[in-house]
Amino acid sequence: MSQEFAVRDGYVEQLADTVERIALLAEQLGLQTDELMDVWKLSLTTGVSPQHVRELLAGQRTEEFPPEWIHGTTPEEREDQIRKLRVRDRFQMLRETRRKGSPWESYGFASLDEIAASNRLTDDELSYLVKSVRDGVGNLMSYEEIGTKAGYSRQTISKLFVQKDPHDIQMPTYLTADKITAVFGVPEGFLSRSPEDALRDALKSVVQSLTVQLLASAPAEQAAEPMVVSARWRRDPDAPDLDKLAPKDKALAFDFLNMLIQRASQNDNE
Repeated sequence: MSQEFAVRDGYVEQLADTVERIALLAEQLGLQTDELMDVWKLSLTTGVSPQHVRELLAGQRTEEFPPEWIHGTTPEEREDQIRKLRVRDRFQMLRETRRKGSPWESYGFASLDEIAASNRLTDDELSYLVKSVRDGVGNLMSYEEIGTKAGYSRQTISKLFVQKDPHDIQMPTYLTADKITAVFGVPEGFLSRSPEDALRDALKSVVQSLTVQLLASAPAEQAAEPMVVSARWRRDPDAPDLDKLAPKDKALAFDFLNMLIQRASQNDNE
């Protein structure tokens, strides 16, 4: 096995661990995993095609592109070609899914997680938003409109969005990519992150949300156990030994701590 595939298999295994964690938490909360890992929502959030999302959630290593599209003899050339193809396809996906006149335009094409976090939409309204994208509601934004919003000519935009030859792809500069992705409300890295990495990161918020729900639903004396990883754990001799916790309780403890750290980091940056 090549080093490249060994690395990718590692990412797939990490993703499988995350999916398994979600399934365990969902079972404890009496929830359906299909609702928590909506294929279309994850595809829109990550830029990974729905087909590849399904394969990755099933633990399969997916090939993004036909082998004949990946030319070059060195790993560097191969990785460069994959990145070019990925950026090209995700540019096209942005235009296809973020349409003018669609419900999503009302929210400035903000990311689904951003909209959900703002509490502007109920779960049903968010589901309708995803369905409107799946059903192709609205019209494609013209290259001239994209160029006007991003500060480029129609010709420049069309050259990036209309690239059919997989062996002759023009890559945008970082500044150009940043301006175009801003038009469509997606974050930095949307165009180039690997499917495995992008999907695993998108599922982190699901794990954190389920962990909070589970801790909130547990009786007070049970909910206190995972808190042994807090600052109290270091100075309280009566605190339970973290290493002696059951695996699922230890996993919840680490998830909860990770959530607290992220919140603290966000507060520090505000």
